[in-house]
Amino acid sequence: MRPGPGTWGSLAAALSFFCFEGLLPAAWLLLPGAAAFFCGVWAAGRTGEDLGVQDAGAIVIDEVAAVWLLLAVLPAGIFWTLAGFLAFRVFDIVKLPPASGIDRRMHSGLGVMLDDVFAALWALAALQALSWLGWGEFCLRWTASG
Repeated sequence: MRPGPGTWGSLAAALSFFCFEGLLPAAWLLLPGAAAFFCGVWAAGRTGEDLGVQDAGAIVIDEVAAVWLLLAVLPAGIFWTLAGFLAFRVFDIVKLPPASGIDRRMHSGLGVMLDDVFAALWALAALQALSWLGWGEFCLRWTASG
């Protein structure tokens, strides 16, 4: 979808995650993200070859996988789903290291997928830092659910 296919892909991932988060045990929420990551390595590589563009805007499996993996470790609820979505989009667009280097140097499906995983890790770190500064009570899903 245009404009902003990465934002639309991230939003679809966040909405679908939110629908499933109350239905599955916390650890199971990682499985769709991991599956999307591994399938995405192949699919993004193949699509990039076919289109002649490494990380074409039409490829959004990288955003889907990264958002699911990020949201799977955040506390449950709409607040953290929205915060995770927004933080991920910021860091996916900004591309801080090592995502920026991966994006420029690693011309493969793995590179397409990894730059978004690093954006998700930056988003996680930023949300944790904001929590330490008093913005929201943050603890990883694993410590909250035992």
